[in-house]
Amino acid sequence: MDVARQGNEDERRCSSCGRVFKNGCGVRIHQGKTKCKEQLQQRKAPGLSQRAISEYTSSACQSVEEQSQETHHSALDLSAQVSQSTTRRGKAEGWKDFERKPRLNLPPATDCRWAQLDRDLGSILDNTLKGDAIRKRQRQINEARGELRALKKRWRIASDEEKTALNEIQAEVRKNVIRLRRAEAARRKQREKRRKRKAFFNNPFQFTAQLLGKPKSGKLICSIEEVEDSVAAAHSDPSRNIPLGECPYQLPKPKPNIPFNVSDFTMDEVRAVVEKARAGSAPGPSGTSYKIYKNCPQLLRRLSKPLRTLWKKWQEPRLWTLAEGCFVPKGQNSSALEEFREILLLDVEGKIFWSIVAKRMTTYLLSNEFINPSVQKGGVPGYSGCLEHTSAISQIIKEAKSGNSTLSVVWLDLAKAYPSVPHQLIRKALDHYLVPPGVMQMWVLSALEKMATWARMQFKPEKSRSLCILKGKLTRNTFSIQGSEIPTIQDQEIRCLGKNYDGSLKDMGNLSDTKAQLNTWLRAIDNSQLLGRFKVWCFQYGIIPRLQWPFLLYNFPMSAVEAMERLCSKFLRKWLGVPPSFSSVNLYSKTSKLRLPVSSVVEELKATKVRAVSTLLLSKDTKVHHTSKSIRCGRKWKPQDAVVEAEAYWKHQEIVGIVCQGRLGLGNYSTKQWSKASAEGRRKLLVQRAREAAEEDRRVKTVGLASQGQWMQWDEALDRLLSWKEMWSTDQGKLTFLLRAVADLLPTPSNLKIWGKEDQSSCTQCAAEYCTLNHILAGCPKALGEGRCRWRHDKVLTEIAKWAEFQRVRANENQAPIPAVTHFHLQGEQAPRPKTATKHLRNILQHASDWEMQADLKRKLIFPQEVTVTSLRPDMVLMSRSTRTIVVAELTVPWEDRLAISHQQKAAKYQDLIDEAVLKGWHASIFPIEVGCRGFPATSVRYFFQKLGLEPRHLKKAIREIGQAAEISSRWLWLRKAHSWNPSAGEG
Repeated sequence: MDVARQGNEDERRCSSCGRVFKNGCGVRIHQGKTKCKEQLQQRKAPGLSQRAISEYTSSACQSVEEQSQETHHSALDLSAQVSQSTTRRGKAEGWKDFERKPRLNLPPATDCRWAQLDRDLGSILDNTLKGDAIRKRQRQINEARGELRALKKRWRIASDEEKTALNEIQAEVRKNVIRLRRAEAARRKQREKRRKRKAFFNNPFQFTAQLLGKPKSGKLICSIEEVEDSVAAAHSDPSRNIPLGECPYQLPKPKPNIPFNVSDFTMDEVRAVVEKARAGSAPGPSGTSYKIYKNCPQLLRRLSKPLRTLWKKWQEPRLWTLAEGCFVPKGQNSSALEEFREILLLDVEGKIFWSIVAKRMTTYLLSNEFINPSVQKGGVPGYSGCLEHTSAISQIIKEAKSGNSTLSVVWLDLAKAYPSVPHQLIRKALDHYLVPPGVMQMWVLSALEKMATWARMQFKPEKSRSLCILKGKLTRNTFSIQGSEIPTIQDQEIRCLGKNYDGSLKDMGNLSDTKAQLNTWLRAIDNSQLLGRFKVWCFQYGIIPRLQWPFLLYNFPMSAVEAMERLCSKFLRKWLGVPPSFSSVNLYSKTSKLRLPVSSVVEELKATKVRAVSTLLLSKDTKVHHTSKSIRCGRKWKPQDAVVEAEAYWKHQEIVGIVCQGRLGLGNYSTKQWSKASAEGRRKLLVQRAREAAEEDRRVKTVGLASQGQWMQWDEALDRLLSWKEMWSTDQGKLTFLLRAVADLLPTPSNLKIWGKEDQSSCTQCAAEYCTLNHILAGCPKALGEGRCRWRHDKVLTEIAKWAEFQRVRANENQAPIPAVTHFHLQGEQAPRPKTATKHLRNILQHASDWEMQADLKRKLIFPQEVTVTSLRPDMVLMSRSTRTIVVAELTVPWEDRLAISHQQKAAKYQDLIDEAVLKGWHASIFPIEVGCRGFPATSVRYFFQKLGLEPRHLKKAIREIGQAAEISSRWLWLRKAHSWNPSAGEG
């Protein structure tokens, strides 16, 4: 609608002066009376000289027409030959760089698309040639400002009597200017809001990353020669052919026990590399991305064949040695070459090939113990290098301070570590570890670039740091390297492996930085002009992942993290539209009846710390096991104790074994055993138990909530998990009503009196003494007499009848299943396996195909007289005369606390009717169905549809739609609680 309105406004706007008229006729009349038309023609077509016209005519006359007698005359048959040599020198210079554009693929002359093309081209040209037009409101602001300036000049020379009138006129004009500026600001704000929301819907992850990340922008301003010189200096090796010579510190050549794997590439190796690669990785010069091979298995299988051929011949395609370079700004408003980071993009096929070779190289070095994982962890699979190195350094520093010992630590930064690796060093390293000559000839750089950075490299002393502890006290002793002094961490902090080290050797500074960063992120999301539920999504997928890294590396006290969670909860309540009294238990609980897809900051901290401790304890490097003591969270909670408790829990569960739940028998549940789990599996089990313990703490808090913890008494209600898809498609008002209704925080007269907002708590309809939410939605006698509850009951019954009818039609169309054949076999022999699996259906509708259904909607339901005569009116009846089977369903929409009571009352009410039908030879059954008035169906709804044979995927959708129908109807009753009831208005 906005685009159409803008297009109509452009047609009614004068392209010269910018004025807007009622229609296009007004624009033409205006241009005919004024000089706007002449100005527009002068702007559109600058004058052509006679010389230019003659040159154009002479060149056009040189066109050669090639036509055949069999073909129709068409513009596509004409081709003008452009001559490079002309008699006029000026003309030759003007057409020197002219390149003929390719012909347009135009449709035939009889095609109806010509009219659409004419309209599109006209619209494009109108929008392009009209120039910049000043908006009407902006023009009015400029005119008002000019009027103010004129009034100010006149006021200076006016008399005292005139000044009073001029002051009044100036005040009115200023008010008009303020009004126009506010309107213009509102328009710009709405435009910016639409732009941001459109960007969010197009790519929410990219929008969140740009919103929370550091702004990076700039334009590279330098010559091509400077770029080429910089690239040549960074990626060239002048001493490439000069041998390194012997190294005095070089160890003797080791003898490999396991040879290098030179067999053909397997399809599993190729598939593993492609599956692990990121689909959004930028392609190289060939333009092929990983996404093609991820989604085309046959193409990936074809790719494996040329890869095997190249591996056999020890050859590398020329295209794989080429890279496409791009410069990415390091900060904001970058312009110099040093402020950009160079990124080289290689071909995907080459990266797949070298990844397989790199994995084989790593396996070769590790299997022969050429690498010590205690020293070298980067690039070694199976080791958490950053965590283990950081924990080891932190534990060593802590022990040196507490034990009054001496320690020196130096952090060295290499200048251009990767580009400056000498070629001879790679050759010597490959020869030292007895890598096959064919692999040496192919230059395997990706697997060795991290292991060869120590040799023939330049250090950056200004980016390096040193630390010296003497007898447990930090000193200022310095170190030197390559003739330059290394600064200490007391002077400048350093960031190593993602962790900051400063002179205090504590995490309080990092805690303050994390708090400030969290506050900045929350403010950025709050000011993003998105809807509340979209802001919650940005918090879940933008802030929570960014907090996990500092939680992993730094030892934050639990009290500080709880304060961070309170800050996050404050913004989440604001975005969800719930009051500040909304409990955090209802925000983060994973076992409540209404679950939000939002994570708790405290729970994420506990899970991260347990994951870190378990990673160190289960590491392959036994030397880092004791470093798990360095992970702390203050005195309120200790991750080591949580790991011990979780391990004991899973060992106990293994002893207890599988416990049956519900009516399902043995074999329907499976549990993971601690003794058979791998290191990764044990780590996941420990984290899972930590999350379960955090949820148990929340449930303990829920017990003390009299109002917001009522959902713990809803034993018969089904759980409702709000997915992101449902939250995105739900209106903000509906979501707010649902959350506040479940927590009983709606502004009812009873709550307003408790909050001190009102003096009375009586009902406005029936004058009851206490008007609670239960009274308004399910207990007001006047609302019941007016038909409000009946209207909601029919809305819910309509959804139930829709799905019952859906299953009835399917049952009537499907034929009765053929009974399975029983195969007998001798004792000790194995039973023969059936060729096709027989699907056994256990539902009421499977034995007949003449089912009829009646629902108490729109017209009064009359119970079938052939069964029995009764005055009862059940809500729904399913009957089959051929099998003499009748199914009776009765719906109730009560308060969620009364689901079980309502079920018992309805079952007792219709029990006599069922008994009479059974006495007359009918197979009768009664199904009392309950749906909570706040949108929580009872287990009886699921049981009813399961008996009808509804499939699980349809059953889940049916339960969701039935609950939404009750919720939406109750919301309408809430909005109309103080108004007269009109059933027709409720239909909207």
